[in-house]
Amino acid sequence: MGALAIYDIQYNKDIKSSAENLLTLTSIDDIFKRPIIFDSNKTTYVSDDLWDFSAFSQSGKDSAVINFLVVEDHKNRSQIKKLMYLLALKGNGRNGSIYSINTLKGYFRALLDISVYCSNKGISIQGFFENTDHVQKYTVSIKEHKINTLFNILGFLKNTKNSQTAINYKEDKYLIMYLAKRINNYNSSKNQTPVIPSRMLSRTIKERWLQVDEIIEYLPKFLSFLENMLKDQKFASPDKSGRKSKWSKEVDNLNLDYLFSKYYIKEKKHIGKFISKIQGTCNHLIHAYSGMRKQEVFSLKDDCYKEENINGSICRLFGVTTKMHGKLKEEYWVTSREIKKVLFILNGINSVIAKHHKIKSGSLPLFVGTSMIKSNSIRGKIVAKYSFHDDEELHLDEKLFIISSQDKQEVEEIDFNRNYQEIEIGKKWQLTTHQYRRSLAVYSIQSGLVTLGALQIQMKHLFREMTLYYSNGASFAKKLFDTSKDHISKDIETMKPELETLAYIKDVLYSDEKLYGAHGKFVENNTKAKDGNNFILFFANNRDKTLQLFKNGEIAYKNTALGGCISTEACDSRIARSTTACFDCYGGILKKSKVDNVIQKQKEFMEYLNKDSIEYRTEMDDLNKLEDLRNKLIKD
Repeated sequence: MGALAIYDIQYNKDIKSSAENLLTLTSIDDIFKRPIIFDSNKTTYVSDDLWDFSAFSQSGKDSAVINFLVVEDHKNRSQIKKLMYLLALKGNGRNGSIYSINTLKGYFRALLDISVYCSNKGISIQGFFENTDHVQKYTVSIKEHKINTLFNILGFLKNTKNSQTAINYKEDKYLIMYLAKRINNYNSSKNQTPVIPSRMLSRTIKERWLQVDEIIEYLPKFLSFLENMLKDQKFASPDKSGRKSKWSKEVDNLNLDYLFSKYYIKEKKHIGKFISKIQGTCNHLIHAYSGMRKQEVFSLKDDCYKEENINGSICRLFGVTTKMHGKLKEEYWVTSREIKKVLFILNGINSVIAKHHKIKSGSLPLFVGTSMIKSNSIRGKIVAKYSFHDDEELHLDEKLFIISSQDKQEVEEIDFNRNYQEIEIGKKWQLTTHQYRRSLAVYSIQSGLVTLGALQIQMKHLFREMTLYYSNGASFAKKLFDTSKDHISKDIETMKPELETLAYIKDVLYSDEKLYGAHGKFVENNTKAKDGNNFILFFANNRDKTLQLFKNGEIAYKNTALGGCISTEACDSRIARSTTACFDCYGGILKKSKVDNVIQKQKEFMEYLNKDSIEYRTEMDDLNKLEDLRNKLIKD
């Protein structure tokens, strides 16, 4: 909910016109007497130092409070309040909607940054915006990602009367052109969120699961320690001399020596940070096993996991999405049964906190703020986390994140027509949670097209579930998941034909190996790229028409043990693990190297069988069929 909605309630007339009239007839100082938030419990005024939107937010209080006390200069604090009030009242987001809480907080952070600059220069916020030289010097000092917000603020000042802002702002067209150019250059240089290399994703996931297993092993003892600590302030406290004999004693009693030593927990004040690190690791795994966005994860509650039998067992996480004054909407995400381990840890911590603060079990957000273990003054109130710092996770060896030549090649091949110059071999990969979404979508689709090594083994079940329930092939998916436009299912739906097109062109149309089989021969005789053609050029010339075939459902592409398949029909032979059927199938694509590899693997497998057994004779029949068909269809 925002100021516009408030005035709509109060005056029951046209929002825009009433707001404009109020500002025209009111002196700038009288604005401080105006209400900014109506709540059932309290009315917040512009003059207040805390604007609490938590009644209208699902992300918890910490993420819905604008705290003006962080602005040390009182004059600048007042000026920022006036600007924030105007932004809340008059600001227009996309489609003409009022600004969301997150957007308003983004503007506040930008104004706070400007206020720090002003304090260092001995000027006011007003003086800053009235002097182009100040704005220019500030612009040079900030990073590119802050330019856009500054540009929007300047645009807002231009479109708002100076009498309303109490700032004599005059637009400098040359400065605006300069800022626009910087924004354009920055946006042009930014690539789409990169896909995490499969090797790196696999290894970091493996290490995080090992950490989770270790935490679970010690969880009952740790929760006992936490409960005692919350119950008794003197528990495990040093004596008056400063010795930590009580701490050592309690740690020894609960056999927590190894765990606390490993994670450098040496006194009670370290417990909160340790919990934050555990939460951070759990947060990474939820992102990796669901593809959820940041705010979607923070909307999860204690009871967010459901397991239902719908065309087979399906595991789901459910949370809510909402706008500032929009209706709550429940959202679901497919996940893996393994994620129950993560929820077990988080729910365990939450149960102790809920008991201490006399809060109903199951009502807590999945990620509670660690301030709830530090003070009794917040009893009955719920504090939620809404972000994690980079260091808020259990430590991982930085070597896991060093980019190899194979990593770079893999990422470039996934989306070869983009520029990935920022991915440098030997440098550290900057892993962020928003990368999981695209990575999971891409690898779910790619799992049927390419070999993903350990990652495919780790997440085979999840990949299958996501493509089943999120792709166009599942007729009941839309009923089962009434998803928003920002849901990962939309990414999968969009990416699936594009990635299949890319794989088909690379593996089939541009194959450097001769193709066999029904479709393989057709491609070889009609549409295959000739030697000497540039792949980029060939792709550009063939992409659109091939993509349309995939979008229309006329063909599909799957990587197979013998080569590939373009059939859109369900394949009984694949279910029965029969490879010989590919030789006669209209959609079959055979490659000599792959056929020979299957034959070799079949021979190696048969060496472990008893030659007198029925199993051996059955496998020998399959081998003979493979060799006969190879000799008939594939000429060396």
